Amino acid sequence: MARKFNTESNIGKVFDPIADKIMVILLFAFFLGINLDNQEKLFMSLMLILLITREIMISGLREFVSAKKADLSVTQLARWKTFFQTLLLVFLFFDYIYLFQSTVISWSIDLFCLVTCLLTWYTGMQYIFKAFDTANNG
Repeated sequence: MARKFNTESNIGKVFDPIADKIMVILLFAFFLGINLDNQEKLFMSLMLILLITREIMISGLREFVSAKKADLSVTQLARWKTFFQTLLLVFLFFDYIYLFQSTVISWSIDLFCLVTCLLTWYTGMQYIFKAFDTANNG
């Protein structure tokens, strides 16, 4: 709504990213719950655990550094991370609905999940290093 009407509010600046994180974490947790008891989906489950862990950890880090007035603004690579995560959720949703039996499709989804997880953790490490640098120099 804020984008549609070209308005911003302080409460929107705070709650919009929180709502986005909650949605992503809950959706990853949903797919983790579905895959957790399936031996064939062990790799996917581990990747989802890593994705959820990173999102929670960086959200906490943002809260910690915001008290120190540090700037952890979103990078272009982090925007790509969000795009990849969203696309991964779409792939997981379609796999859940259509129960793809093809090994090629399953491996492709696993590979995309791995790439998304690596990108997610890479951007997370960038934030961690930036936060430590800010804490040590600020």
